[in-house]
Amino acid sequence: MYLKKYKPVTNGVRHKLSQSSYFLNEKKLNFFKVGFKKHSGRGVTGQITVRHRLNYTSKSYLVLDFKRTYLKVGTCFSLTKDPNRNAIVALIKFSTGSYSYVLAPHGFINGAIYQTITKPELFSCDYKVGFNVFLLNLQAQSIFFNLEIIPGNGSKYSRTAGTYCTLINTDVQKNTSKIKLPSSTIIIVSSTCLVTLGRCSNIYKNTCVIGNAGFNIRKGFKSSVRGVAMNPVDHPHGGRTKTNSPELTPWGKIAKFNK
Repeated sequence: MYLKKYKPVTNGVRHKLSQSSYFLNEKKLNFFKVGFKKHSGRGVTGQITVRHRLNYTSKSYLVLDFKRTYLKVGTCFSLTKDPNRNAIVALIKFSTGSYSYVLAPHGFINGAIYQTITKPELFSCDYKVGFNVFLLNLQAQSIFFNLEIIPGNGSKYSRTAGTYCTLINTDVQKNTSKIKLPSSTIIIVSSTCLVTLGRCSNIYKNTCVIGNAGFNIRKGFKSSVRGVAMNPVDHPHGGRTKTNSPELTPWGKIAKFNK
């Protein structure tokens, strides 16, 4: 995918930058689609519990294989975009004839090999981008994504676009690995956890420019108004300029405890 720049026909698209989906396939297998209902930020009582949400469009959830249950060799059949996540999704066709959707790494193309290696092998030239391996078999300073913290429970970390984790070291005696997350937080997990080699796809997602508020509204996000721009009866920040007083929520609670 590459960045697409628009002609300045209107003020909304003058500085807009989006990603072209020319190389992606829009068709998805209906077997992996699951419908879910959007509640527009309202709870069971009908009151708004999450602000600035809209039920603009109805989307279907695409079920992905985060547990990597298939241990056979597979081939990337097509690349597609899931409306509920930032990363690109790859459709894998395995040698047994089964299909599954997985998160595609950066540089993954149609026809690429996808495999889960469970043999106790050290890092070698046989490991390629997109392969699923154990942390025990990786060298220090290796990068990966789709990290699971409990063996067999499925990946939980580094699943968004362009993110990756770094392996600091591995303690063979304790069977633990020290990992640096994309947020620079260091955690210790079991060395038998599966990871996917490489970096998560769609690395240019953070460079996109929305351009106008209508783009987010069509995605289900309502525009929000700054508290300083309100009146004192509407927000604790209203009716004044910025002072040394702490930032508060609309209900008067301190919003930033760590600053």
